[in-house]
Amino acid sequence: MNAESRAAAMRDLSRKDAEMAARLAALLDAHDNATLDFDQLGEERLRELAQFDPDQLIGAELGGWTLTGKLGRGGMGVVFAAERENDGIHQQAAIKLLAIPVFDKEAARRFVREASLLARLDHPGICRLRDWGRTREGWAFLVLDRIEGEPINQVAERLSIRDRLALMIQVAEAVGAAHRQLIVHLDLKPDNILVDAHGAPILLDFGVARVLSEDSGRATATLTRWLTPDYASPEQLRGEPASVHTDIYALGAVLYEVLTGKKPYMLSRLAVTDALARIEQGPPAPSRQLRGLGKDVDAVIGRAMHPIPARRYASAGALADDLRALLDQRPVSARPDSLGYRLGKLFRRHPVAASATVVSTTAIAALVVLLAVQADDLRKQRDRANHEAIRAQAAADVLLESIAAANPTGELGASTTVDEMLNASVRRLELEATEDPLLAAESLIRIGDVRRSLGEYDKAMAHYERVLAILEGVDGANDDQRISAITGLAAALRATDQFGRALDLVNLELAKPAQRSAWRLLRSRGTLHVAQGKLERAEQDLAAALRLVPDSDTNSRALILSTMGNVRTSRGQPAEALEWFERAAVLARQAPMDRELLATTLLNSANVLSKTGRIEEALAAVDESLQLRLDMYGARHVKTVPSYVIRSYVLMEAGRWDEAIAAARQAAQLESELVGEDSSRLAAIYGAIGLAADRQGDNATAQEGFSKALAIQERLLPDDHPDLAVTRSNLASALMALGDYEASLGLLMQARRVHSDRARGEPSRPQAIAEVNIAWSYLKLDQPEVALDWASRALRGAEQVIGPGQWVLGHFRNVYAEALFANGRLDEAAKEALAVESLYQASEIPVRPGSIRDNVDLLARIHERNGQPEIAATYRQHLAEFD
Repeated sequence: MNAESRAAAMRDLSRKDAEMAARLAALLDAHDNATLDFDQLGEERLRELAQFDPDQLIGAELGGWTLTGKLGRGGMGVVFAAERENDGIHQQAAIKLLAIPVFDKEAARRFVREASLLARLDHPGICRLRDWGRTREGWAFLVLDRIEGEPINQVAERLSIRDRLALMIQVAEAVGAAHRQLIVHLDLKPDNILVDAHGAPILLDFGVARVLSEDSGRATATLTRWLTPDYASPEQLRGEPASVHTDIYALGAVLYEVLTGKKPYMLSRLAVTDALARIEQGPPAPSRQLRGLGKDVDAVIGRAMHPIPARRYASAGALADDLRALLDQRPVSARPDSLGYRLGKLFRRHPVAASATVVSTTAIAALVVLLAVQADDLRKQRDRANHEAIRAQAAADVLLESIAAANPTGELGASTTVDEMLNASVRRLELEATEDPLLAAESLIRIGDVRRSLGEYDKAMAHYERVLAILEGVDGANDDQRISAITGLAAALRATDQFGRALDLVNLELAKPAQRSAWRLLRSRGTLHVAQGKLERAEQDLAAALRLVPDSDTNSRALILSTMGNVRTSRGQPAEALEWFERAAVLARQAPMDRELLATTLLNSANVLSKTGRIEEALAAVDESLQLRLDMYGARHVKTVPSYVIRSYVLMEAGRWDEAIAAARQAAQLESELVGEDSSRLAAIYGAIGLAADRQGDNATAQEGFSKALAIQERLLPDDHPDLAVTRSNLASALMALGDYEASLGLLMQARRVHSDRARGEPSRPQAIAEVNIAWSYLKLDQPEVALDWASRALRGAEQVIGPGQWVLGHFRNVYAEALFANGRLDEAAKEALAVESLYQASEIPVRPGSIRDNVDLLARIHERNGQPEIAATYRQHLAEFD
C-alpha cells in the first residue's frame, strides 16, 4: 500500500475508532523507523496491540493506585479516576492509560526520561504529572491531578468578549511558564483546556505527546500527519520537528474558537496537501465571524497562526501582552505602529467632546499633548514588554544550545548532568556577555539561583558576582537584575555564615537613592537579622518591606509574613506567630499558588501549634504540607522528606514517642536511599531521633541518634560549625543522663567555644544552653563552686535572649538554684526554685515533664534541709506522680 492510500485508510479508521488508529499509527511508525520487526512479534508482544476493555479495569491497581471509575476516552487513551491511601492520607488522581504501546527498551527509557522531565512542571494553570509507569502488558500510564471542569470553548459561550480574552490570557501565561522550562504541549485544543469551578483554566495533557515522541517527535508526527487535527500547525502536518511556535499556532487556533464560537479550519477530512493549502489561504477574519471583535483581534490571531513559524509571536508571554492590550484598548504589537492607529486607540480610551461637525481647536491641542504623553508611555511599555520577551526567549535558547554544547557528539543523550549543562551555559554566556550583557546577566542570575538551590554556594556566589561586574559596565542597567544578583549573593553568603559581608552588600545598595525595589533588599536584610538572632532589627526591616511590596506580588508578601511569624516564634510569642503564619498561608494559596511556600508555612504553623498543645491542629497542618509535597514531588523525593521530619517533631510534642521515632527512622531511610549517608539533613533526622528518645527517657537510643548525627557532621562540617556544636551539646545531654559527666563535659566545652566565637561578645541562646549544661556536669562531678560560676553566667546570657515568660528560662534558673543549694545558700536557692515553679504553672506552652520533675525534686530537698518536712512531703508526693 502506498503512502497516500495508507493515509486515507488511517483517516477512515480514525473516524471509526480513534484509539485503534492511534495505536496502529505508532506501530507503523515504529516499523518505518526500523525499531520493530513484525516477524519477531510473539504472542506476548501481540497482546500489547490488543484492545483493552476499560470496564474490566475498574478496581484494578496501577502503581499503588486503585482505579475507581472511567472519566473519559479519546485518541490518546482512557482516563480513569483513581485513589489511594498514603501514610493515612487519602489521595485522588486521574490515571491516563495511553493507547500507544511502548515497543522497545529504548522507547521505554525515553518514556521514563520524558515523564520525569514533565513531572517537574509546576504551575497552577497546568494539570500536574505526579507519577508514571507501565502495566504488565507494556501499556504506559500517567498519574495526573484530577481536574473537574468544562472545556474552554463551552464555557466561553456564556462569557462576554472581555471575559473570554481574560481567560485566554491565563492560558497563554500557563503555556509560557511551561515553555520557560523547555516543555511544549504539542496538542493544544479546547478539550485539553478545562475551566474549573472557580473560573480558572487548567491545561491537560501537557507534554503527553512529548512523552510518546522519539527525539524530534517521529511517532507523534506520524500520527499527526495521518489524522490532521484541526489545531495542528503546518509544520506538524509536514512532519517537521515541533517547537514553541507550534504551541503559539495552536493558541491562536483556540483563541479563534473561543472568541468566535467557530473553528478556524475544518481539516479532519482533507489530505495533508489540501490541508496545507487551506492553511496557506488563512482562516476567515474573526471580525467577520462575530461583530464587535475589530481589526486588532484579526491581527493578533493572524500573527499567532501565521503559516511561517518565525513570523508568529516570539513567546506565549508576548501573545498574552497583546491580549492585555486588547482589553485595555491599547495598540497591539501585531499591527503596524502609525500615528493614525495610535490616535484611534487614544480616542477610544480618552474620548474628546466635540461637535458633530467640527472638533474645537482646544480639543485638538489637548489631544496633541495627550498623544505625546501616551506615545512616550507606549514606547516605554513596548520596550519593556519586548525586552522581557526577548530575555525569556533568550534564556530558553541558552539552555537548549548549552545542552548540545555539553554533549557535542550526541552520544550521551539524557545522561548529560546538570553540572555539565550549567557549565556549558556559563561558557556560552561569557562569550555573549559583550554582545548582549543584559541577557547574559539575566541567564547568569538564573544559573546562580539553581546553584544555590543545590547547595553549591561558592559557584552561586561566583555567578552573582559576575552579574554585578557585567552590569557595572552597562549604561542604564536594569535595577531589578542588580537587586536580584545582590539578594541572591546575600542569601548564599548567609548560608555560609558570612553575615558581615552579606549585610555590607545589602546596606551599600540600600544607601542608593530611589530604589524601586527597596523592599526586596529590606526583606533580604531582615532575613539576615533573623539568622543572627537580631529579632528587633529583623522585625523593623520586614515591616518596612511589607509596606513597600506591591499588593499584587502575593507570593513575596506571603514570604515576608511567614518570616515575621518565625520572628515571633523565636520571641516565644506563639499566638502572634500563628497569626502571621495564617496570613501568609492565605496569600500563598492565591493564584499563582506557591505550593512550596505554602507547604513550608504550614510546617511552621504545625511547629508552633504542637508546642502550644494543639496537637490535632498541628497534625492537620503537617499532613496538608505533606500532601502538597506528595502531589508536587511524590513519596520518594528529597523535597518530601522535611514534611516527614516535622511530622515526627509534632508527634514528639504530643508525647507519642514511639510514633515520632518510627516516623524519623522512615525519613532517615528515605534520605539515606535518595541522597546517601553523607547528608546534612540525614544528620538532622538522626538528631530528631535522639531528641524523641531523650524525651521518652530512652537514653541509649538518644545516645545512638546523636552519635550518628555527630559522625555525619564531623565528616561534612568544619570543627567550628554551629550545627556541629549543637549536636555535641545534645550528645552531651544524653551522656549526662547515662551518668558519663566526664565525656559530656568535653563535648560541652567544644560546643561552648564555637558558640562563643560566633556570638562575638553578644548574648547567644546556644552559648547559654552549653553553659548551663556545663554547670550541671560540674555539679554532678562534685565541684559546686565551679558549677555556680557557670550557672550564673548561663542565666545572665539566657535572660538576654529568652523572653521572661518562656518556660525554657525556668530550666536555667532551676540549675542556678541547684548550684546555690550545693553551695549552702538555701534562702537564695528557695527563692529561685519557687520562681521557677510559678513560671512553669503560668506557661501557655506545655512544659517538658522532666523540667517540672527537676524543680519539684529540688524544692523537696530545699524544704527538707530547712527543717520543713511537711512541705517537703507535699513535694515528694507530687514527685511520685512522675514515676
